[in-house]
Amino acid sequence: AAVHALDAAAAAAPALALVHAGPTPRQRVKPESMFDPNDPQIKQDLVRMIMQWCEDEGYYATMQTIQDEANVKLAELEQQDALMLRLRKCILDGDWAEADRCARASFRNYKPLLFAVYRQQFLELIAVQEVQKALAVLGKRLKPLEAHARSQAEFKDLCYLLTCKNVQDGIASWEGVSAERELLAEHFQTVLDLDDRAGDARTENKAGNGAVATGSLSVGAAISAPPPSVAVRPTAASSMRRVPERRLLSLLRQSYAYQVEFSPFHPRAHAARERESAMAVSSLLDDYQCPMLPNSLRATLWGHSADVKAIAYIGREGTYAASGGSDNTVRIWDCRDGGRLHATLEGHTARVWSVSAGPSGRLLVSSGGEGAVRLWTSGEGGTSESPRAGRGLSGSGPDFRCAHDLGDRRHGAVYSAAVSDSERACVTGGYDRKVRVFDLAAGCAVSTLSGHESAVTSATFNQAGNLVISGSKDCKVRFWDVRSGLCIKALSSPLIGEVSCIALAGNGLSLVVCSRNNANRLWDMRMAKALVTFKGHHNTHANFVRARFGPKDETVLGGSEDGCVYLWGAQSGAVLHRLRGHEGVVYDTDWSERASQLASCSHDGTVRLWMWEPDASYDCVD
Repeated sequence: AAVHALDAAAAAAPALALVHAGPTPRQRVKPESMFDPNDPQIKQDLVRMIMQWCEDEGYYATMQTIQDEANVKLAELEQQDALMLRLRKCILDGDWAEADRCARASFRNYKPLLFAVYRQQFLELIAVQEVQKALAVLGKRLKPLEAHARSQAEFKDLCYLLTCKNVQDGIASWEGVSAERELLAEHFQTVLDLDDRAGDARTENKAGNGAVATGSLSVGAAISAPPPSVAVRPTAASSMRRVPERRLLSLLRQSYAYQVEFSPFHPRAHAARERESAMAVSSLLDDYQCPMLPNSLRATLWGHSADVKAIAYIGREGTYAASGGSDNTVRIWDCRDGGRLHATLEGHTARVWSVSAGPSGRLLVSSGGEGAVRLWTSGEGGTSESPRAGRGLSGSGPDFRCAHDLGDRRHGAVYSAAVSDSERACVTGGYDRKVRVFDLAAGCAVSTLSGHESAVTSATFNQAGNLVISGSKDCKVRFWDVRSGLCIKALSSPLIGEVSCIALAGNGLSLVVCSRNNANRLWDMRMAKALVTFKGHHNTHANFVRARFGPKDETVLGGSEDGCVYLWGAQSGAVLHRLRGHEGVVYDTDWSERASQLASCSHDGTVRLWMWEPDASYDCVD
């Protein structure tokens, strides 16, 4: 296991260079070209480094076991080499009886090789016209091994040679006794190497699956294969060379250092103390993946005639986004290239407070000030190409139509709507202090959760869809069991303040709570404890300034009344960057992992797209 871990770390070592901020890194060097893991010298070096690490950490029994096994394997290799040299000499000297004994001792599946040995003896007897002796070899030696010939017709072809004056009459490729013996010896070496690899594979399968892999080596294919390159055994000088201190840990640190060094985030995003904590590796089982913090404006999207309250990417690809604003419309944006308006969805009679999209990109929910909760559906996902018809549609993409109006005007404004990951349910919260869960297939409410003492400003599902989390102006965050409708936990603390938004991390273990007291806080879901406070922004009077988790859930993104988008380190709470460009309150943000793109909306009526650019700087705040 340690060897595999080292191989994985060494494979990760080559530097990575990004073509552009979005997608996929391009490798400069192929990891598999660094060294051959089957090289005996490399294997011995790995074993010695692992033994050194075991000794440094006090695993003396493990070290001794590895040493004993390594010595046994080395002895087996030496014995194998001796047998192969002996077998080669027997073949070159024409000592077929001794070659028979060596083949039986050296190979697991020796019968096809015995056929090859006696075939060589038979052909040599034919070459010197010793027909009676050749007939005896054919009947006593080759006939019992006929099933192990390279083909069904080979034995018949050998029988035909009894009527020929020389071997070339039946086998045109015959090159003479000496050349054929040399070729046979080289092919035996090929089969021996393949036999060793098959044995190692069976051993690994037995260790991993509890069963030995069955089957035998195809010697016919091996005999016809070209000879392999000669494997060099570890020399005595290399075995005596001292292993540098803590060599295994040094190699692992170097591999991760290369990954960090060539990532775009760490040198520019923040100060030295923040960089050190962000680069710390907590597991060797994964490659270092550095979030690419957006630092440059990519596009400004105009279309709303009033302030924009909410923004959400449609689907996982980040190709399209939806925004809702005080002009009573939901607008769909094509976020590719420079960005453009794709469609305008009308039907709300008051400002749109919230939009939420399902992961498939085929479902969208919007909530408005008149109490409407509209379910919009599309036959195509967020990245599909299909012809559509409708107001404001341009190009190809999703065609959203209103399938249901889930709201009730008597309940007042609905400030929050969120779709579950399964896209089977939707949860809303609003002015009437109620949290409602809707069945999207039936288009009706299935549960009403009561308990908040003031307007519910935000509500969301966990990943499993069995838990609802809601935040309210009553300065409380409540956790609801969807099946029973009971409040199973409540966060009530002077630190919380009037809640404007809540956001759950992808792993479901952390919760960001935005409050109208100039502070966003990260809470541990298991301990119900505030871990980190995010400050620097302004949030005291605007409805509603929201925050979300950013790249890899290692950052938190949020709006502010000063017109900036703030990016904080999730672990430290430090401001990593401020995105400037909006001319009014930034109400909402959303991050697309696959597109590596951030979207924000503002009181200035615009939606802005942000990406990482290598030449742009970062605006860090202490």
